[in-house]
Amino acid sequence: MAVKSYYKNNVPFYIGNFAEMATTTGDTGSEFYTKDTEKIYRYNGTTWDDITNDITGVSKISDGTNDLAINTDGSIDTNSVNIIESGIATGGSQLYIDDTNKSFEENMFLGAIADIKIGTKHYLRSVIGNTETRIGINPIQGASATAILGEHAAGEVTIVTVAQGIGGNEYTCEVVLSAGQNMALSASLTGLVLTVYLGTDAGGLADNAKNTATAVAVVIDQVPEFTATMTGAGGVIATTVNPVAFTGGIAIVSASVGCEYQIKKPTSNIIYGLSTLTKPTTNLPVSKIYYEMDTGLSFMWDGSAWRSV
Repeated sequence: MAVKSYYKNNVPFYIGNFAEMATTTGDTGSEFYTKDTEKIYRYNGTTWDDITNDITGVSKISDGTNDLAINTDGSIDTNSVNIIESGIATGGSQLYIDDTNKSFEENMFLGAIADIKIGTKHYLRSVIGNTETRIGINPIQGASATAILGEHAAGEVTIVTVAQGIGGNEYTCEVVLSAGQNMALSASLTGLVLTVYLGTDAGGLADNAKNTATAVAVVIDQVPEFTATMTGAGGVIATTVNPVAFTGGIAIVSASVGCEYQIKKPTSNIIYGLSTLTKPTTNLPVSKIYYEMDTGLSFMWDGSAWRSV
């Protein structure tokens, strides 16, 4: 089940898996982070649009455990976190950062966020513990490429490459009519082209009873390089005019020698200010407190407005 993590720009921000997003109806402008594919989507009122590439330099913003305020350019709001350590890695992997130039107190970073710069991207991961020289993190994962056949309302088949990495973006998928009469629905991979052959009737025409989205997902799922799931009403899949491209594959990366890193922790949940100032209304987690230093009054953010407490 998707988790509504916090409010961003007065609309919900969800965290869950790709399949959970398909069953989540958000407010227009809501955003959804898919943990399994590491993408960010925005709800347009009807469907979820992939906006991952619109966010500069950020591959993953959170794992759902720690709520961070994220600016529209993908940077972290420095009013929401403290940088408590930084350095240059002397080694690492998908699971940890090594810095033999440091001598950390054991588990002093537990629950913090590691911001690791790999190439031009920043990867944010929860810290799961540390020794004197090693910081354990949640895995830095790549992402599989995906392609979608059909329409969600009628029946949509989501195809995902088993292997993660940018190589998955080279695949395409096409749906064609099988040649012959009374042909069964089938699928096969030739080179980088996944082809779905629609079943036919006695006259050699497409047999809708054989070519439902559910059935298409089943035959694609039998091709070892892919998995497939159906969402929607289970309607009929038709032939494609043009090949459908796979997109979203992300290379598997690791922390390594020379990577810059910062360890960050959320600051106090309290904002201090004057009653004469305009209280902020964006990038705020629910339950944030605003304390008016001149009046002594406190207000709590409920996701859409400040309420006196």
